[in-house]
Amino acid sequence: MSDLTPDVIALLAAVVEALGIPMADTTEDHHARAEILDARASDARIILAAAIRGDHVAVEQLRGWTADRPVTYAVWVPEQSEGGEPR
Repeated sequence: MSDLTPDVIALLAAVVEALGIPMADTTEDHHARAEILDARASDARIILAAAIRGDHVAVEQLRGWTADRPVTYAVWVPEQSEGGEPR
């Protein structure tokens, strides 16, 4: 069992959600992915810095910022073998 409070767990889950974006399919998509990831990382840093200072942290604010920066690029999908396993 975790010693983390529900608020800390919610904050960490929001950070994981913000930064856990899929790989891009093409070179152009890699640039788009990098831009989204950079913006989301900046948002997460703002929220985490506020938490470290002891400020009230709005997990919903981070989730809102994440929703404002959706994945808009083609996502890489690994090739599947006949058995359904990635090659």
